[in-house]
Amino acid sequence: MKADGDGMPSPIMTVNEVAQYLRVHQTTLYKLIRRGEIQFFKVGSDYRFNREAIEKWIADRRVDGRFPDPDSSRLLKPAALELH
Repeated sequence: MKADGDGMPSPIMTVNEVAQYLRVHQTTLYKLIRRGEIQFFKVGSDYRFNREAIEKWIADRRVDGRFPDPDSSRLLKPAALELH
């Protein structure tokens, strides 16, 4: 991820940067965008993301070290997740 002039990561992220950060394929990120499941804004035709919003999005999905299974009421351990 690109750093600001002060060496800190930029507070604004691109699709590629968020996909790398989440360790998912860009197609998965575009699906989350289409479903309205992740916050974004547009600059022209390009999607951008606020780093703090992405970190909150991640934190909101954690439940005692587990992630909610979107297809049921079960909880999955992180190793059980398949990300595309």
